[in-house]
Amino acid sequence: MPRKQNGFGNPKSLAFKGVKSPGNKIDKVPKVKAAGSYPSDRRFGSTVSRTVIERYDAESDWIRWRKGYEYYVKAAFEDLETATPVCGSPGAELADVCYNPGLPVQSDPAKPNYNPQYILYEQDATLYGDTNFSIDIKLSGWHFSTLNSDTGNHYCIKRTLETPVNMFNVTEVLYTSEAKANNELWVKGTTGPDAALLLRSLGERVTDGETNNSNGEPVELRGKSTEATLTYALNDKQQPAIYTGKSTYENPTTVSVVVNLDDLKTYTEANGFNFYEANGENLNKYIGKIGYFPQFYNVQTYSAASDNYLIFKDGSYFFEVDLSENVFSDDANPKQAFYILERETILPPSLYDVTAADPIFATQRYASSVKGKYLFQKSDYQRFFGNTYLTGELVEQQINRTSFPILPFIIQSVNVHLGKVTFTAEPFVSTLQLEDLPPYEGPGYLVFAAYSFTQTQLDTDAFGDYYHRIEGPYNNVYEQAVGDTEFSKLVWYRKTNDIDPYDLPFVEVFTNSTVGLRPATIYGCSCPSYSSAQLRMPQTTQGPTERKINRQRNYPLPTALGRKDYESIGLDAAAGKVQSWQTKQQRASFNLCKHSICAMFSDHLKLQEPNTYQTIDAREQFGAKLAADIEEVGVEFQEAYRRGGITMLELVFAIGQSINYDDVELAYLVLNADEQFSANIELSATSAVAQRYNQLL
Repeated sequence: MPRKQNGFGNPKSLAFKGVKSPGNKIDKVPKVKAAGSYPSDRRFGSTVSRTVIERYDAESDWIRWRKGYEYYVKAAFEDLETATPVCGSPGAELADVCYNPGLPVQSDPAKPNYNPQYILYEQDATLYGDTNFSIDIKLSGWHFSTLNSDTGNHYCIKRTLETPVNMFNVTEVLYTSEAKANNELWVKGTTGPDAALLLRSLGERVTDGETNNSNGEPVELRGKSTEATLTYALNDKQQPAIYTGKSTYENPTTVSVVVNLDDLKTYTEANGFNFYEANGENLNKYIGKIGYFPQFYNVQTYSAASDNYLIFKDGSYFFEVDLSENVFSDDANPKQAFYILERETILPPSLYDVTAADPIFATQRYASSVKGKYLFQKSDYQRFFGNTYLTGELVEQQINRTSFPILPFIIQSVNVHLGKVTFTAEPFVSTLQLEDLPPYEGPGYLVFAAYSFTQTQLDTDAFGDYYHRIEGPYNNVYEQAVGDTEFSKLVWYRKTNDIDPYDLPFVEVFTNSTVGLRPATIYGCSCPSYSSAQLRMPQTTQGPTERKINRQRNYPLPTALGRKDYESIGLDAAAGKVQSWQTKQQRASFNLCKHSICAMFSDHLKLQEPNTYQTIDAREQFGAKLAADIEEVGVEFQEAYRRGGITMLELVFAIGQSINYDDVELAYLVLNADEQFSANIELSATSAVAQRYNQLL
């Protein structure tokens, strides 16, 4: 009979398992896996978590800087080009330069017989057109080849300001412990003549530089200009001057326009063409065309005592605003009209150059109605009211103006009744802004993200000596900077992006008191590193012998790491084409990627090398991988060339990033972006690109 074991249990349980097995020695080190938790059944929710050092290495800004610098040095990019209109074609009438196929190609404008087949892409555009806060901008760009994009391309679009703007004059920088704890910096000042534009600039990069001072010199030439992301604009009581609400998918915004049938019958274009008669008086032919109001942003004054086109409803976490506004024509204002445009290009309607388009119908006699329900999240604004509970009624008593955009829309249906024709737009998700517009030169406050500050200055050493060669017939860099454009654009400036505004007394921000704040130059990119978003990427050349792409790239959908429900309103409408994991902090940061850094270097703007170096082991691995990536650049360009085209989705997304569209407007762009090849922007078929492929090989 076996003896009963003692209370310590089976002594074999304390032994090492497998010690006696010849194939399982205790001195055999197991293979190191990535840090993280791996459930045995691979159930949903398993995560790969990095150690502190692994996270530091992966998020190092120095990686992106070095890659961007190497791209610039190795010329691993192409300037964005457009096809020059052929001489004698309709497009050549409005162009400054045309191409004559019967003459040799000559792309240097400084030489005789200038006959370019392709010219650099430069697009003039207007933001907030036909409002009293409209501004002119210019778009230019670069394209980069990569193996991770559906056509092997990423696009970096540069936005520069063409209109002199003064939104706000900083009089005092407020350094408070409360703001520092919230990662914010508050400034006090007075509103400028363009204060209305200030209320449209939340989330925008603003600067006190990039303009000329009273001496006609660039601000950065003899000092420093400050740039940061604006997060809130406050009135003199330190309460929000603007509230932004979103409509929902259950209650989207609707637009309808009523015109006279007789106006449709009698309208003729400049060449005598009548669309209504040419299409057999079939009103359904207008379906799919583009409806357009020049007054893109409808700005209305509002008084809680006299106006009733807004109805406020309060809730626990949100307050709701019902909008029902009728907009009528004004014969005294020729810009306040309704147009129907032919959809001739594959660009989204909101990116049309509508001023150059020939309308198939236009009238100043119309009546339109806009209806929608908008949600405002209280948690975004409650902290500015202290112990006072924020309600919709409180906001209604504060505001004095409203603003809601009507994007160029696609006509969904047409009805006729008693001589009146009603055009109905496809329902869409939009925004509504409630504003407390301060008077000119009135006091106010601005709130900036403390982690978003950068400073730009002339690229000199501590003693003021310029690091680079003087170009042109000038004695010093100061003469070159204010000289001819040919040479002034070659002046090198330096941007520092690790600015801590609370690092006193070593750092001083917004020191240009004679220059008002204005929108800064932006380098926006379509790559995930910059935008924290994933575009649809169907690999057209994927085959059995080539690498496979994750299904999420082919059809991106919101993930567990995506945005919260309210934050994702708008962008979720484009699910399947784009998904975003961008946080509020990322949106308010100074976003960078290797493509935008390379573009800055190409523009003679040197981004200062960050000091966030990787650890030695990671840096050695990175160096080897970077060398291999640069060697593959020629192959990547060949791959892009073999695929033979670009997608409007990538280009439109990059333009939206540079214009700083909000999520709702960006989703509209992505949804209406045609995936086909653009006839106006031809990159991968140009001889210049083919020559660059040969150079890289």
